[in-house]
Amino acid sequence: MLNPPIDVPYMVRFHRGVYSGEKPNPRQLSALKNVNVNTVICVDGAPPDVHAASSLNIETIHIPMHYGMPSEETREQLIAAVHHGLTKGGVYIHCHYGKHRSAAAAGIALLGLNLADRDVVKSKMELSGTSKNYTGLWLAVELQEPLPAIPENVQFVELVLPEGITKNMIAMNRAFERLEEVKNNGWNVPSSHPDLAPAADAGFIAEMFRSLQLSDEVNQYPQDFESLVVNAMHHASGLEQALLQNAEAAELNRYLNRVEMSCIYCHDAHRSRTVTTQMILQ
Repeated sequence: MLNPPIDVPYMVRFHRGVYSGEKPNPRQLSALKNVNVNTVICVDGAPPDVHAASSLNIETIHIPMHYGMPSEETREQLIAAVHHGLTKGGVYIHCHYGKHRSAAAAGIALLGLNLADRDVVKSKMELSGTSKNYTGLWLAVELQEPLPAIPENVQFVELVLPEGITKNMIAMNRAFERLEEVKNNGWNVPSSHPDLAPAADAGFIAEMFRSLQLSDEVNQYPQDFESLVVNAMHHASGLEQALLQNAEAAELNRYLNRVEMSCIYCHDAHRSRTVTTQMILQ
């Protein structure tokens, strides 16, 4: 851990000047600035706090990651972003929880820059609390090799706006379908589809709701819509944590039912405004 510690949950020092952890609030950003962190890289789907960071002259770079194996393009962006940040001082990488994607991103970048040993990176991920259930993140770190050259002409973006509600809802529907498939197999990943990752799908659903809550689109709906979105987000997060903790099937069923019912209630209440969204939640 960082010594002396800064009060950011799950903050871990991966390398001299490279840290991973939870999304920092303005006070925590100020503390990071005091230890020469001048670049914040957000790998969450929800946008970083650009306003708070810019007020402290901290650059933000937004590279959204899912819980699976990052694409080659995403890995190269991460490596280039950390290299860029280290030229200006320290780098802080965050996702939502600060345990999974941010830790993997730090490991990928440091391995790509040949600044860290693979076993050390893995131990840092374990210290962060990166779940073994997110096999794609661990595989990315296992396979990442030093790049022969830092990618040039990478365009860094401070904020990637969430995509439209209809597209996000369709993507969530596919995640629900995958969860139902695992549920129907007693909450075990079926041998016919070993690629299914239920915790990652639950986390993805929670993240989509977080992105929706923070988007301008939420203002186009009645006031209760945001409350419904927040409730669904909390239920999805609860399901994700229950899956990571290998909860009993009955408990997982209850969590999934809560998410589905919150979606159904919201969809019924606001169907006329989201008529193109096909949520199949029987």
